[in-house]
Formats: sequence, structure tokens, C-alpha cells
Amino acid sequence: MSLEFKEILEDPELRKYFHEFCKKRFCDENIKFYEAVEEYKKLDGNKQKESVKEIYNKFVRPECDFQINIDNDVVVDIENGLDNPDQNIFDRANSSVYGLMRQASYPAFLKSNIYKEAIKQNLTEDEYQSKKIAASGMLSKEEREIRKLQRELEEDKEDSCSYEMKMCCVCIVAITLPCVSTKLLDYFEEERN
Repeated sequence: MSLEFKEILEDPELRKYFHEFCKKRFCDENIKFYEAVEEYKKLDGNKQKESVKEIYNKFVRPECDFQINIDNDVVVDIENGLDNPDQNIFDRANSSVYGLMRQASYPAFLKSNIYKEAIKQNLTEDEYQSKKIAASGMLSKEEREIRKLQRELEEDKEDSCSYEMKMCCVCIVAITLPCVSTKLLDYFEEERN
């Protein structure tokens, strides 16, 4: 199961990885514009007036360095609002850019090594493995057993005798299934402390 595009844009760390990916594909003007518009919306009136011209000159003006790919009528609407801009002046352009990133950059990002690295860096190993397993569509038999035992142990913490017995059973499972032993032993070490 992959992260949703919205989740990537809302998480500052994940967005950095997406930005890096877009830069390598020479389409980082889209994410830069998106970020500039998000910042623009947080400004007060006077600062917005200065910022609107900067954003226009950097991303919208024909033949500018980071020109975004938007319809001409959207460009004209922005140009008509430059003298008296409101908070929504870039909404149509931002919507177009968001759609373009969602349709073109995002699917390629999900297949990239940069995305895999982003997930590894931003999730705990258990979260990463859970997402990886969920993406494959099934849990292994061992993983189902581990989760079942973890739930039961959570319920039995009050009854120390039952808890200790189940811990012994889980240790036996861990010994017989080496692929899960480290994960189980880590879990019980945390629980014991």
C-alpha cells in the first residue's frame, strides 16, 4: 500500500524526497510553485502583494526560468489580478499543477528508489514492513500468528501468570521460526521494560 499523494505533500520530510525526485526528472518547477502558493496563502495583505509578483515572475510569466505548464486563460486571469490580487489568485494554476504532479510525477515517484528511501527513513522498521506486507496484499502465516499473540499479550498483561506462559510460548515459536525471532524478542524486551 503506497502513501497517498496528499500525505506526501503534507509531510515536510516526505515532500523533500518528492522534491528531490522532481528535480532529477527536471520538473521541480511544479513542486516549487505549489510550495510558493502554499506560503503565499499564509501571508497578510501587504506581503501577499509583493509575493504575488514574485511568484508570477518566477513561475507564470511566459519564458521565465521555472515556467509551469498551465492553460493560457489561467495565465491571463493571473495577469488581470496582479494589480489587485486576492488570496485565491493562484488557485486555478495550483489546481492544474497539483493535478499534473498527481497524474505524472506521483506514479513514477512511487516506483523510484527515492520513494523507497523516503519510506525507510520516515517510518519505523515495523511500520515499513507492515506497509510492505500490506502492499503485497497478504500477511504471512508467521506474521498473523505474531500479531495474534501480541494482541493476546496486551489483553493478558494484568494476569502475570498467563502473560509469562504466553511469553514462553512465543519464545518457542521464535526459536522454531528464526525469521521472526528477532522481531518477537524485540517486542518482548520492550514489553518487559
